[in-house]
Amino acid sequence: MTQKTHHERSKEALFAKAQLYSESMAENADTEWKFGLWSAFTLEMLVRGSVAANSPALVGDTQDWSNILYGLGIQPKKAKFVPKSASISDLFSRAEELVPDFSREHASFCVSHFARRNSEVHSGSLPFENVGSATWLPMFYAVCEVLLANIGESLETLLGRETRQWRAKISPRCVTKPRNP
Repeated sequence: MTQKTHHERSKEALFAKAQLYSESMAENADTEWKFGLWSAFTLEMLVRGSVAANSPALVGDTQDWSNILYGLGIQPKKAKFVPKSASISDLFSRAEELVPDFSREHASFCVSHFARRNSEVHSGSLPFENVGSATWLPMFYAVCEVLLANIGESLETLLGRETRQWRAKISPRCVTKPRNP
């Protein structure tokens, strides 16, 4: 029996990668800079996966329509084609249109969280070292819940069962009630 593999831009593949990144996040205390950095990587995969839930083609960069073909599962005829994803800022715009309950406030949080990630990766700055997780973690969870709901997953499937209890200690107002199926 052959096992079906998912397109690398499918919601399943991107969620699986988010899970791997969240495991690395969980290996660090929430006071460590690595926790923040891995949270940003996790969040990016969730944004991508949530957009891909509509179609993997929507994750592609629109500057070259071959990326759209690739997202549809069609191998472009272009010589030496290398698939390119849309920028994360383009994906925020797409998420605002496609993901129920993904608000401007959620997008603004993502922009600031990714700015810290970019500063961490592309400069000598240590932005996650200088900001406490209590300032961003409640909104991180709130945004994750919205994105996860769009792909049919939950915080518990991403981060583990203890997440909801731990999160409740940080910010009781941030805990949402489970949805009824």
